[in-house]
Order: sequence, then structure tokens, then C-alpha cells
Amino acid sequence: MKLGIGDVFPHETAEEWGRKFVEIGATAASFPLRYSDSVSKIDEYVQVAKDCSIQIAEVGIWQSPFQKNQLASVFELACRQLELADYVHARCCVNISGAFGEVWDGCYAANYAEESYDQIVSFIQKLLAKIPLKNTYFVIESMPWMIPDSPEQYKKLVKDVNHPRFGVHLDICNWMNQPYWYVHNRELIKKSFDLLAPFTKSIHLKDIMLEPGSVVRFRETMPGTGQFDIAYLLENIRQLPVDTPVLLEHLSSFEEYTTALKRVIEIGK
Repeated sequence: MKLGIGDVFPHETAEEWGRKFVEIGATAASFPLRYSDSVSKIDEYVQVAKDCSIQIAEVGIWQSPFQKNQLASVFELACRQLELADYVHARCCVNISGAFGEVWDGCYAANYAEESYDQIVSFIQKLLAKIPLKNTYFVIESMPWMIPDSPEQYKKLVKDVNHPRFGVHLDICNWMNQPYWYVHNRELIKKSFDLLAPFTKSIHLKDIMLEPGSVVRFRETMPGTGQFDIAYLLENIRQLPVDTPVLLEHLSSFEEYTTALKRVIEIGK
């Protein structure tokens, strides 16, 4: 696997960006630029990534097509970011499926509607028909309250989209939307890989804690300090191609990422 960082930490130059990855032993990264940046700047970061043996793991979109009056603008953004991902040979271009409400990643009843599922499938198919891909895959990050919210539903989505450049992005902690999966997360990990390993192009690695109280509240935490079975996750990742990117995310500083990376490496040993 290629283990790295999913956030863009502060830096002044492409060389500094690459040097920081080398210093901590990270070998995968989220691409720090967008389609609107100049070609020369994009090329500079791509060259630094090559020189530093950093795999460009993902280019993000992070918008919902299904917010009010957003379909056309998000489709255009998705097209441009997908072109960027293919240009820089990113492993994938990633988005969530998108919320059907005011907040792009919010929880709404409409997220689960049958017609919403059909719209998601249609959007992905139109996007992949519009932008021919040679070097990257379009993937959906799994989420706790929108499609796909389970390994079974993600496999159905792959089947229904039916396109060779549509793949799977696994973030198994995001499927911990009930206490059962929290205390049986090895079962969830196994199910995810049994159903989705052949289609998986990238992975987010996190840890999670159930907070005390009578209301169910999950909180992401530093890898190695929660209840997610990271060792078992890594064991399953080893069945994937050796260049599969695994990104840490949602930590507050570069120093925390450095600590987390060391912990994951030790757990992997």
C-alpha cells in the first residue's frame, strides 16, 4: 500500500510540499491544486511528486449536484476536476454522492429515496460519458447517511453504473452509523473487502470512539486511540494491489499526521 495524508498542509512551494512527505515517510497524497490553477504550476507539483516517489492518490470534488439549482455548476466542476485527475494520473477523482438538501453533505430523508438513487446513478453515468478517462477512476466516498451507506449498497451502485472507470473508495469508519458496527467492526471490514475488494481504488484510514451518554455519538480520533481494528483493516488491505493509496485524514496539524503515520506503521508491523 501507499500510506499518506489526505489533507493539504501549509507550504510555500511544491518542493517544500514534497520534502515534508519525504521527511515523515509518506508515499501518497491528495493533490493540493485545482483545475483552475495554471498548467505550469500543476506540472510542477506532478514532477515533485514523481521525484519524491509520492503517489497522487486523489483529486477531490466535494460538492453535491443535488442542492437547489446546483446540478449544472457541480456537473461542470466535476468534469474539470475529473480531467485534472486524469491529467495528473491520480489514482482516483472522489466525491460523495451528494445530499438532497441545503447542506451539501447533510442528512436528509430524501437522501434515501428511490428516485434519489436513480439520480445519483444517472449523474455518474453522464459524467463518465462526458469525460473519457485513461489514467484515473471516478469514485464515491462511502458516507453514514447517504448513498452508499453500506457495502451491499455500494456493490449495487457499481453494478448499476456499469462503467469500467467507476470504482470504490472505502472509508469504513463512515459506515459506523449504528453501535452494532462499532462493536463488530471486524465483521464490517470483512464484509467490505469480501464485496468490494475487486473494485477498490483508494482508502481513507481513521479511528473512531463512541462517546459516553444515552445518545449515540461517534467521534473520529487519532489512529490507535479508538476502537477501530486498524490491524485487521491493514491485513485486508494487503490483498489489494501494492500501489493502493491509504490516506489519513481529519487531523488538526502536520505534527499530528506525523504521529498518526508512525502509529499506523507500527500497527502494521
